[in-house]
Amino acid sequence: MSHPVRGGLYRVRTTLLSGTDPKPTRPVVVLALPPFGLPDVPVLTRTSDTSERGVFHPRNPALGLSKDGVFGYRYWRSIDERYFRVDDAVTYLGDLEAVYFDQIVQWWENT
Repeated sequence: MSHPVRGGLYRVRTTLLSGTDPKPTRPVVVLALPPFGLPDVPVLTRTSDTSERGVFHPRNPALGLSKDGVFGYRYWRSIDERYFRVDDAVTYLGDLEAVYFDQIVQWWENT
């Protein structure tokens, strides 16, 4: 499997997302693959703060998620595609469940 994968869930070093996150890593879902020749992969990050506005996502131990969370709308970021090939920067957890990914994509396409 080549990475990134649309709908793939990854654990990402937060320094790649922002310099203000207190956690060292955070789950993200890949919204789309970058256009040919461009490096930026759009992602939406997940927080365990369930009061955040976004798409609710229940805990899923199979994906390494021990707490309920939200893919927060204000946490739309992008990551350079090259980091998906750096093991200590981005780790693939599996594919996000289709029902939640569909809700995220619907929001993203309508913004």
